[in-house]
Amino acid sequence: MHPIPALVLTVAIQAGGLPPLELTGDKLPGGTARWSWLPEPQAVSYDIIGDTLPADDVATAGCRTQEDDNPTDTMFDDPLNLLPGAGTYVLVAGSDGQTPGFPVCEVAAYFCVSDAAGDSFVLKLTDEAQIDHARDVVRGIEQQLIHVGALTLGGPVPWNPGWQFHIPPDSVYFFENSIEVCDASIRAVDQGGPPAGNWCPWTSEIFGELLPFEQWSGPSPEPFYCGPLV
Repeated sequence: MHPIPALVLTVAIQAGGLPPLELTGDKLPGGTARWSWLPEPQAVSYDIIGDTLPADDVATAGCRTQEDDNPTDTMFDDPLNLLPGAGTYVLVAGSDGQTPGFPVCEVAAYFCVSDAAGDSFVLKLTDEAQIDHARDVVRGIEQQLIHVGALTLGGPVPWNPGWQFHIPPDSVYFFENSIEVCDASIRAVDQGGPPAGNWCPWTSEIFGELLPFEQWSGPSPEPFYCGPLV
């Protein structure tokens, strides 16, 4: 394992009445980070706060990404999934079980999905199991349920630039193949919708994960281009 320099936040954030705990990190095979910290004797659980951030951004913490309810478990594994030029920060704060701690962060991840015609769009996922599944597709670990389908479609949204539709996160599903007549290209859906409401593009493929929408530096995501093929 290789040590990871942890960004220690010096702001005295009182989560659950206990101060933040300093972290150490090790890089595991496959890019995962293993973070560990010294136990806090008064803690009954730990709030784990962390996010990715561009190199020139400032780390702020206002909500927790995970909660560890085992006070004797002082480590967790975090799949970094960092893009070029991005960094990460993690802070752990003990909770005494009486004073309210950090609220739970909204979980969201963004991916590029392409089709055989060469177009691509941005897929937003908010379910942790689906996020893990999509990351496994990108890594080549998942090789069966690799296509993206939608039970319903929504209108234009800022995080899917260039298109007049988006897939609501709660309507996403993954499939290996489909016998339903619901196949349609991205461009065809944008112009008139799938054949039967349910959309199952047979050549859809997730080919990359994006930074969170809030961290995009321009109108389109980087380093991938997700939009109509010019």
